[in-house]
Amino acid sequence: MLQELGPTIVIIIVLLVAFGARVLRENERAVIFRLGMPLATRGPGIIYVIPLIDRMIRVNLDKQLPGWRGMLREDLNEKVQKLVSDAFTQPVEED
Repeated sequence: MLQELGPTIVIIIVLLVAFGARVLRENERAVIFRLGMPLATRGPGIIYVIPLIDRMIRVNLDKQLPGWRGMLREDLNEKVQKLVSDAFTQPVEED
C-alpha cells in the first residue's frame, strides 16, 4: 500500500514547494498574512509561503514615495553645492 502512495506523496510535496516559493526583487518587500493575521515582513530574495494558509502582499518600495527618484552622484553634488551657496548668500538674522 505504501508503494502505491509513494509517487503521489512525492508529487504533492513537489507541488507544495513549487507553489509556495516566491522571489522578491531588490526593491520589493512582502507582508505575510497567516489566516488573515499579519505574521512577518520579508526582504528581497527567495521566500516560502505555505499555499492555502499564507497570503503574501508585495510592496514595491520605488512607488511608495511620490516624487522620489534615485539619487545619483551628480544629484548629490548639486544638492551639496546648493546648500553651501545658500548658507553663504543668506545671512542668519539674529534677534
